Amino acid sequence: MKNNLKNLNLDLKKIKKQENPNLPLAGNEIINSICEISINNEIKGFGFLVSLPINIDNRYLYGLLTLNEILSKQNLQVNNIINLNFKGIKLSYNYTISENAFVFSCPFMNVSFLEIPLNTIKIANYLRVYEIPYIDQKLCICQYNKNGTFNFYEGQILGFFGNYSLCKISNEFINNTNGSPIISLDECSFGDLIAINMNFFSSKKCTTHVSLNINIIIRAIRSLVHQNKITRKETLSEPKNLSPTEIHVLKKDGLEETENPYVFISPGSMGVTPLWFYRTHYAWFWTPTQPKYSSLDDLKKVNWSLIQANFPIKAIGGIWNNAEPAERNVRLIQYLINSGLRFLMPQS
Repeated sequence: MKNNLKNLNLDLKKIKKQENPNLPLAGNEIINSICEISINNEIKGFGFLVSLPINIDNRYLYGLLTLNEILSKQNLQVNNIINLNFKGIKLSYNYTISENAFVFSCPFMNVSFLEIPLNTIKIANYLRVYEIPYIDQKLCICQYNKNGTFNFYEGQILGFFGNYSLCKISNEFINNTNGSPIISLDECSFGDLIAINMNFFSSKKCTTHVSLNINIIIRAIRSLVHQNKITRKETLSEPKNLSPTEIHVLKKDGLEETENPYVFISPGSMGVTPLWFYRTHYAWFWTPTQPKYSSLDDLKKVNWSLIQANFPIKAIGGIWNNAEPAERNVRLIQYLINSGLRFLMPQS
C-alpha cells in the first residue's frame, strides 16, 4: 500500500490546507469527480462522475451517479438544466439534458444516473469502477463535510446485507453527505469506485456503515440495456400495474399478493421458509426476512437479493446468510428470471 501511495504522484497543491494531506488518491482524481447538484438554484445534494462498463450503440456510459432523492425521474426529463458545482476546482457547469441522453432512476435502490459524455466537462474526472466487492476490502469514503471541507475516512468491508456492504469506518466519521463515492484502497482495485454512500439506517456517528454496492447498480442498468430498453419512458418507468390475469398467473406459480402492490409472498409450509419478492421496473428481488410495508425506507431494511440469470440464488446477510431457498422457491425464482420484464415493465 505504501508503494502504491508513493507511485501515484499525488497532486495535492489544489487541495486547501485544512483538507487531509494524506488523501490516498491524486487530489484531482477525486475532487474533480464530486459535485454539488442544484436545480433552479436549489441545492439538492452531492453526486459524482463515473465511467460505467456498459456499452450502448457503440458508446460507453459516462455520467453522473447520485441518489434518487437528489435527482428524481421528474428532474431527468429532456431540456431540464442541472447545475453541477465542482467545489474542489471551483467550476460550476450547467448541463442541459438532451433527448439522446441515457437516464436511469430507481426509488427502491435510491439511485439515479444521468449520462454526461466524456469530455463534456473538460477538467472533470470520471471514476473507474470495481464490480466485485469482498470481505476485508480496504476502502475510504470521500465527502464534503457540512463546513465545506473535503475529507476521506478509511475503513473496510465487514460483510454484506442484500444490496449493501457493511463497512467498518474510522471513529471520527459522521455521515452527513449521502451520495458520496466509496473508493477501494486494496492493491488489485486501488482507486476504483466500489459503492455509493447512503446510510439510511442512521445519520448519527457510527462505526458500522451501510453502502450500496456499485455492482448492483451496474446489473440493474445492464438488465435494461441488454434488452434494448433504453428510452426515457422505459428506464424511468414505475413497476407496471398488474392485470387480474397476471396476478392469477403469479398465484398459480406460488406467489400471493400482500398489502403492497410491489411485494408478493411465497408462503411457508412444512420445511419451507416463506420468501418475499419485490418488483421494480427492471428486476425482481427476494428475501427470507419479512419486510415492513409502512414506508419504502422500511421495505429496504431487509436483505433483498437480486434475481438475475447470472446471480447466485442465495440469501445475502442476516441469519439465513448463504442459505439456498427450498427447491420449490428455486424453481419459482428461475420462473421469474425466465419471465423477463413481463411482470415488471409496461409494454410499449
